[in-house]
Amino acid sequence: MTRKTFVAKLHNIENGILGVKNNPEIQAKLSVFGYTPERLQQEQQAVNEVKNPYSKQLSGKDAAQQATVERDKAFDEICNRYSDFRAIARVALYEKPQMPEALGIVKKSEKPRKQEQSEQNDQSEQNE
Repeated sequence: MTRKTFVAKLHNIENGILGVKNNPEIQAKLSVFGYTPERLQQEQQAVNEVKNPYSKQLSGKDAAQQATVERDKAFDEICNRYSDFRAIARVALYEKPQMPEALGIVKKSEKPRKQEQSEQNDQSEQNE
C-alpha cells in the first residue's frame, strides 16, 4: 500500500468519525446501530493507534518492519469496521441522502455521464 493511499484512507475514516461526533442528528440515528459516543471514541483511539506505529516507522528504520506489520494489521481491522460503518450509515440515513455525504460517504455513479449520452445518441440514431 502506498503512503498516499494509507494517509488518504486514514483521513477518510477520521472524517467519518468526526462527522458523526459533530452532528447530533446523525449521531442519534447511528446510535441505534451501536455507534454510541463511547464506540466512536474507541474507533478514534484505534485510528490513533494505527497512526502511532506509522509515525515510528517514519522515524526509526530499525523497528520499521515490525511497525509496518503492526500498522497494516490494525489498519486492516479499522478498514473492515469502517466498511461496516459506511453500510450502516447508508441504511440509517437513507431518508436523507445528503447526510452520508457529510460523512464523506459518496455514492459512486454506475456509468459515466458521457457513456450514457453516447448510448442515448446511438439509440436515437437507430430509431431514425
